[in-house]
Amino acid sequence: MVQECPHCHTRVLPKEDNLCPACGKNVLDTIQADLSVRSLTVKGAVTLPYCCTCCTATDRIVTVREKFPENELAKFIEALIDYRSPHFSPTERRRTVIVKLPQCKECGKKGKPKPTHVDFEHDEMTFLVHYKFYEYYWAVQNRYNARRAAGG
Repeated sequence: MVQECPHCHTRVLPKEDNLCPACGKNVLDTIQADLSVRSLTVKGAVTLPYCCTCCTATDRIVTVREKFPENELAKFIEALIDYRSPHFSPTERRRTVIVKLPQCKECGKKGKPKPTHVDFEHDEMTFLVHYKFYEYYWAVQNRYNARRAAGG
């Protein structure tokens, strides 16, 4: 079963001995793990909680932009994929992923949030956030989805 490693916060399929293939630590051993943060994947346009990723109340929103790498190796691989796959063209791939996140002034002094992963195909970014923000985020998403399903 795919799960988040409590040590490196990467979504992994643990090996048979419960070791994380990314960091090599046991995913069941949470004694030395940092349980104050969680890995959260955010789509481009979502409803957000009114608190920073550190859980400080804020109405300040920052925009995080990540551009698709444009180096020669990436261009070569892209051309190879486009040549081999008739179902995938470069015009379909997003060149920039944009995500808006709440950020308090204190965290803003450290700069914009940095994603741990950017998925250009699905228009989403993954960030390490305070575990409470993770819970608030999903509570907001569930309320929004319930209202949408009810026709409101």
